[in-house]
Amino acid sequence: MTQINRRRPNLTKIRLSTGSYHLGLESWSPSHILLFTGNLKEKVDFYTNVLGMRLSDTMGGDVVAFLRNGNGGDHHVIALAQSEKPGFHHASFEFGTVDDIGVAAANMAKKGHKHCWGFGRHVVGSNYFHYFRDPWGSIVEHFADIDIVDEDQDWEIKDWPLEGNFARWVSDGPLPDDFLFNSEA
Repeated sequence: MTQINRRRPNLTKIRLSTGSYHLGLESWSPSHILLFTGNLKEKVDFYTNVLGMRLSDTMGGDVVAFLRNGNGGDHHVIALAQSEKPGFHHASFEFGTVDDIGVAAANMAKKGHKHCWGFGRHVVGSNYFHYFRDPWGSIVEHFADIDIVDEDQDWEIKDWPLEGNFARWVSDGPLPDDFLFNSEA
C-alpha cells in the first residue's frame, strides 16, 4: 500500500512488512544512515564538494558530521562518525507521530529485539528517537519530527560538544557506553 503524506508530499509511505520485522504500522521511506569512517574530513569533503551535499552540523569537532541534500530537506540524510575502520552504525525510519514510535517500539520488544536507547529527543536535528539493536550489533532508529532545512535558508553550522548533546531529554538515562561502538571494526 502506498500513500502520499500531505505534510511532506515528496515522500512516500511504505509498509514495513519484511518477514519478522513487520511492525504493524506504515513508515516513511528509510530516512538517514550513520556510517563509521576512518577519514571523516575526506568523506565530508567528498560528499559536499563532489556530490553537492551540505554540512548541517558537527559534534565534537571531528567526531560526527551531519550532511543534508544540497536542495534542502531533512537536517541530515547521512551522518558520518570517526572510527578506526569503516562500518555501519544505524539506519533510521521516520514515523508520522510520536505515538507511532511507541507502537513500533512495543512491537520490536515483543519480537525480542534488544532495546538500545530512548525514548527521547535529540539536540542535533531535534527529532524524537528510539533505538533498537539489529541482529548484527548495529542499530535501528525510529524517529519523528526532524528539523527541515530549506535550500535557501541561512543555516548556521554549529559544532556541538559531545557531552550532553546527544539528547535534550531521554526516558532511560544517559547515552549507553556502547552507543558509538563500531560492531564491524
